Amino acid sequence: MEKKLSDLKRVTFELADLYAQERYPEALDLGVGALKTFPNSYEVLEAVGNCYCKMGNHGLALTHLGAAIEERPNHPPAHFNLGVAHAATQNLDKAKLLYESAIELKPDYALAHFNLGVVLHQNGDGARASRSYRSAIKYQPVFPDAYNNLGALLESQGLYEDALEAFQTACSLSPENPQYHYNKGLSLHKLKRFREAVKAYNTAVHFNPDAPSIHANLGASKRQLGDAEGALACFDRVLKFNRSSPEAHHNRAMALADLGRVQESTDALHSALAARPDYPDALRLLADFDVSQVDARLKARIEALWGCDEQKDRDWAKLGFALYKICIHQNDFDAAFKHLCQARLALKDINPYDRSADSELFQNLKASTDAWLSLTLEKNTVMTSTPVFIVGLPRSGSTLVEQIISGHTDVQGLGELPFFPEALAEQVKTRRSPGKKLRLMRQRYIDRVAGLYKPGRYFTDKLPSNFRFLPILASAFPEAKFVHVYRDPSANCWSNFETFFSEESEGLAYCHDLEDIIFYQNLYQDLMSFYQERIGHRIYHLEYGRLVENWLDEIMHLADYLGLIFQDAMLNPHANSRGVTTASHMQVRKKVYGGADDKWRKFSANLNGRLDNLAGFRS
Repeated sequence: MEKKLSDLKRVTFELADLYAQERYPEALDLGVGALKTFPNSYEVLEAVGNCYCKMGNHGLALTHLGAAIEERPNHPPAHFNLGVAHAATQNLDKAKLLYESAIELKPDYALAHFNLGVVLHQNGDGARASRSYRSAIKYQPVFPDAYNNLGALLESQGLYEDALEAFQTACSLSPENPQYHYNKGLSLHKLKRFREAVKAYNTAVHFNPDAPSIHANLGASKRQLGDAEGALACFDRVLKFNRSSPEAHHNRAMALADLGRVQESTDALHSALAARPDYPDALRLLADFDVSQVDARLKARIEALWGCDEQKDRDWAKLGFALYKICIHQNDFDAAFKHLCQARLALKDINPYDRSADSELFQNLKASTDAWLSLTLEKNTVMTSTPVFIVGLPRSGSTLVEQIISGHTDVQGLGELPFFPEALAEQVKTRRSPGKKLRLMRQRYIDRVAGLYKPGRYFTDKLPSNFRFLPILASAFPEAKFVHVYRDPSANCWSNFETFFSEESEGLAYCHDLEDIIFYQNLYQDLMSFYQERIGHRIYHLEYGRLVENWLDEIMHLADYLGLIFQDAMLNPHANSRGVTTASHMQVRKKVYGGADDKWRKFSANLNGRLDNLAGFRS
């Protein structure tokens, strides 16, 4: 008897050693043989069942692990292991019950809490999954996978700051795991902290240089930083792994467009379509970048895809925008208008606009203006460069103005920075005094923008929607300059209606409906007129039509307001080499031309007077 027990201990030890070394076939052979002598041994049944599970034979895994649980019905690992086998067969309900049984028998069973979280996450029960992951962390604080999964769950819920914190902890616990750094980069990108995202992705690349997804997302963040050359190198790297990746060809086309290399960009779009003929993004961009490249065969393909309208999602809407461009090229304005309206309606169903929310917001902004202006901070030396905030409605010419200003050697263009609205949103939730809020908003912005610009005289922040917060910005940044770009209201409304904005563009739900656009235009005009009365002396108003008509004079006046010595490069914004990722990235690569404000008139018969006689801003 003693010898038999000794043999069982030896077999159990050898099974555990082979399993730990992932030598599953050898362990299985040993275990199956041992069962002939020890048919009721829990340890052997468990080892054989786990080996079968690892080797993909889930039927035999369930048989042996089921026998193991009969031998030890009150043993927590028995329930846990059988749960793993059921999860492997996608029997998630059964797996959930077994993990819960394991936890009932052993409440501090961290791995069971973790696996329960995985099952709940897969079943869409985010709240309970979060509690399970947090329980796993409670009972096993050094559990990087639990932090990583918690981060992924929080990110799926749009809680990017909380997700980032979880991923950062996972990285600190397991600093050489590329997946954790990659996930951290994804959260940072969502938070529009692109420079930090690049750093996280670079760390992931260091530990896993052959993962195409890491290079693809690294390129996306570099592109948002205006590093189109760096982004292009990343997308080229992805294509070395997979020459037929339509997404990589599409992303490469976008980076080339940012650099103004139009022919190469359209060539890349053709490569994307060769890899995936029904790729909506590539079809829309090709029609947008160079509609002459869309022949009859390609148009027929787009129309066929457009006709499959069972699911009118964002991809379907992209095809409508492509047909809009094609029909304009063919001077069929009635058909163009029809396609555009249908595409916009689909997008409106996906992302409806709430007029009442904006009405309330704008009213509150006006009501709080004088209070914010009474809190002006003292200038200090924390910032090594002066911010130039370029504001206005989208499609008003703000990208062009940023290209003009950043053409000067003393100015660095940083594009659309989300940092001040984020800082404001954080402080609005607190009960701090207004003065404290203002100081913290300023510091938060300074912290976020640090490292994005080289010490110099000026940097630009061209987030158009910052027009809403001009009194707060003026108080928080007494040293700042403010350039308000405005345009003929009819032209601006139409341009917003006809432009397909990226998914990363926020707060533009009003663009899906002409009546909503006009409504927002009126809110904007009323607010800017109100601000003009309060802080007009701080704002330089620049009208797009006047800029185009009196190019040299207007740019010299702008330079004078900024305190810059005029430079010839400011006259050639199309030659500015900095990457541009806004909806105007192709337009700003062309020499400035007049007539853009009359484009909407081609659709007069379809508009029925809706854009006639709109009142615009007057400085």
